[in-house]
Order: sequence, then structure tokens, then C-alpha cells
Amino acid sequence: MRRPTRHADPSGLWAEARVLASEGRMEEAMAKVVALLANGSAALTNPHFAAAREILASSGWTACWSGPQGSGRIAVRGKDGSPLAELHVESRVAGTTDGTMSITPTVCLRPVPSRALSRPEKAALARLSAAFYPILETLRAQDEGRKVKAQLEIHEASEDAGRPDIILRTTFACNQRCPFCFVLHESRNVPMADIEAALDAAAAQVRPGLSLTISGGEPLVDPRLVAILESARAKGIREFTLQTNMIGLDKPGALETLVGLGVTRYDVSFHSRQPKMYDLITGTRGQFPRAAAGLKKLLAAGDLRVTPCVLLNEYNYRDLPGLMGFFGRLSRSSRPKAGRPLEVSFSLMNGAGMNNAAFMAVDLEKAAAFLWKAVGRCKEEGIGVMRFDGEGALPPCVLPRPRDFVAVCRFSQDRVRYADDFSGELGSVGRAKKPGCRRCPFDDRCLGVPAEYARIFGLGALKPPVRGSNATRRGPGASPRGSSRSGTGGRSSC
Repeated sequence: MRRPTRHADPSGLWAEARVLASEGRMEEAMAKVVALLANGSAALTNPHFAAAREILASSGWTACWSGPQGSGRIAVRGKDGSPLAELHVESRVAGTTDGTMSITPTVCLRPVPSRALSRPEKAALARLSAAFYPILETLRAQDEGRKVKAQLEIHEASEDAGRPDIILRTTFACNQRCPFCFVLHESRNVPMADIEAALDAAAAQVRPGLSLTISGGEPLVDPRLVAILESARAKGIREFTLQTNMIGLDKPGALETLVGLGVTRYDVSFHSRQPKMYDLITGTRGQFPRAAAGLKKLLAAGDLRVTPCVLLNEYNYRDLPGLMGFFGRLSRSSRPKAGRPLEVSFSLMNGAGMNNAAFMAVDLEKAAAFLWKAVGRCKEEGIGVMRFDGEGALPPCVLPRPRDFVAVCRFSQDRVRYADDFSGELGSVGRAKKPGCRRCPFDDRCLGVPAEYARIFGLGALKPPVRGSNATRRGPGASPRGSSRSGTGGRSSC
């Protein structure tokens, strides 16, 4: 487990920035970051600052903070001191912009030129904007995992509700150690006072028909879970989704209590049907039987919405069709005939996961054929396949019928870079697409791949259809039997 790096900072600005960021006051934190950039403190050895400074120095630019405390923008000036552009700081822990959803990070930077820019100036401004994101990611890290703060996250809209997903992490503790996970599992439970404040904020946004997602860490290891749900209900929230690995659902009465409190949707991480492979992927030993028992118990309830979340990785991609067969057999043997059909969510490791466990990352060019066969197996088993939407979503063009898998909602493209080569600094942050992706009819409903993926594997797996085409392409192998429209659901995030 990598810990956030401490950097010498005699001015104290970096420490102040981290405190502000932990409180969700990201604009104020950014003001401290820009002040650090401007003072040129050699004592601050954060390499991400060095990258931003190099871009400014090589262009002959300066950057300063412009605006009142708590809001504002980064003003960039040219060699002669005249205004060149502004990087508008938009703090979007939650919300929509012009009908599009923005998911990560909690702060987005929107470049606004002050005058017509040359091509080199545009490129340098894009690099400067990209250079800020690793700094933001560093800011977002909690204090070496010992202190955590509850913050609402509003993610992309789910297809069935047509509204965003509201997520609250109540604990950062977990009973698994998945190498790719971005959560600092040494953290203790979030203070109850912080959770209550977050629930107050959630109550103002969770309308009838929209659920609050409880996540972590692993919520089932939090002894306060029932009390948190009861408090949320007292504030008017009635529907809940639980993101869980299911270790603990096998305990007598556990599931019944949760269902009684309104937890009717379960996004469950389940990456392999093979016990040894399950342990390898989750960093555990002997937990597979308990996870399988938890899934069987959920299916037996019949009227619950259950979504196994399968992360494609180097260990499991060859057995994806077999895993779908396992889900099908378990569903037939456990679920009542009138029960809600099972639906599966396939996802790709995010940027943090790529950095933490590059050895587990898989090249989509070689995994696509197995994924396509898995989709066909889902059809045979009567299992739905969720559309590809969200930070961990696969680009739909890796499969022959992207129209069947593309997200319904549009996404903000503010972190996307269109380039052929991500081997340099572009491969360290944000999202990656080919220049040709701009011509794809689904460009604004896809986030491409993490830049870290593009740095490792390139973008050969992306085969975007062209506008005006039928949005299909020749598949990575034989077409799955009976495969037509696959998707029934919206988002799942595990």
C-alpha cells in the first residue's frame, strides 16, 4: 500500500491545501497550490509541481490566483505580462453541467483563452491543465489513511432512473486487499458527525425513486451501518444501494435487516468463480465460499436488484464466459422464477488501479474476444449486461455492437485528451482517446480509457465507428449465439 508522500514545505501552504481539500474546499486548496507554484520554493520537492513549473518556464508564462476566497480561477499571463488564458476551477463533487455528468476528479479545470492562441500555445495550455490533475490527486489523499471525511459523490446518471447516483463512503476499512483498489484501507471509520452532515446534504438531493449508495471500503465491516441507515431514513431517505463484497451477508439475519431498512439494490464485486483466483484478485485467503454464499442469499430473495461487478484483469479475462455460466447456474438454482433477472457490470481498472497494480492490467485488444463471448453467454443464461458508463467503463467500441453498450447520458469531456501517443506526461492523468474518436457518434457518451492504460498498452483496442455508419463493426471473433441488444441497466461501480 502506497502512502501519500510528504514534502518539505516551510511556508506551510501545502499543509493548508491538504486540510482544505480534506474538507471539500477545493477552490481554496487550489489557491494555495498556485501560490506554491508562484513562490518557486525549492524546498517543495513534489515532482508534480516540477512538471507544472517546467511548462510555465519553457513558455515564459506566469500563473497566479484570481478571485475571492472560496472561488476564483488560475490566471495565466504571457511573456509580456498580458492575459493569456484562465483556468476556471469548477468544484463538482456532485452535480450536472449542461446536461452532462462529470465524475472525477472533484475539481475540473476549464481553460478559457483571453485571446486567440497559436497552436503551440494551445498545446502548452492543455499540458499545463493536465499537469494540475496529479497535484489534485495528491491533495485528495487522506492523511496517510488515518483520518477520513465523509463526502457525497454524485456519479453519472443511471439509465433506469435518468438521474445521478449519490454515493456516501461511511468507512475506508475493508476485509479485502484488492491490489488495484484506490481506497486507503488503513483508515478507520468516518466520524459519525461527518456522516450525519453528509446525510443532511444527501437528503436535500435524494428524491423519491432515487437511492443513496452506501460504499466504502467495505460497508459490512462498519458496525454502525444499521444506525447510519436508520439515521438516513429519519432524514427522509428511503431507498439504498449497497456496494459490497458480500463477506458478512452470510450471517443470520444480516440481509433481512438491510432489506427491512430499504437496501434493495446490491452492487457486488465478484471477479472470479475459481477460489484460488478469487483469493489472488482480492488479496485474501479462503473467502470465496462466503462470497458465493452471500450472492446465493441475495439471489434467493427474488425481488432485489443484484449486479455482479466484474473487473477485467490479466488474471480473469480468459474465464469471463465461464464466470457468466457460473452466475447463470447460481441464479437458476437460487432465484425464484418470478425474481428479478440478474445483470452484470463489466469494468476496467481506473487510473489509480493502473498505477497501483499495473501487473494486473489487461490489454483490451486481447481481452475483447473473451468479453464478446461472455456477452453471448449472458444472453444464453438470461443475464442482462449493463451499459458501459462511468469512470470504470469500457469503451463500447471494443465490441462489435457499440450502440448496444454505450451510455445513455452524455459525459463532460474535460479530462479527455485526444492523442496518438500517451507514453509521456499525457499518460499520467485523465482520460485518453484517439483523435479519430472525435468522429465517433458516441464520443460524448464515452470517456475512452484511463491515460495510464494508454501509456501501458496504447490505444489499439479503440475502434470507434464513424458518424453516419450503422455503429457496428466486425467483431473480435465469432458473433455470440443469440446476441442482440444486451443492456438493461445503468451504472454499477465497485
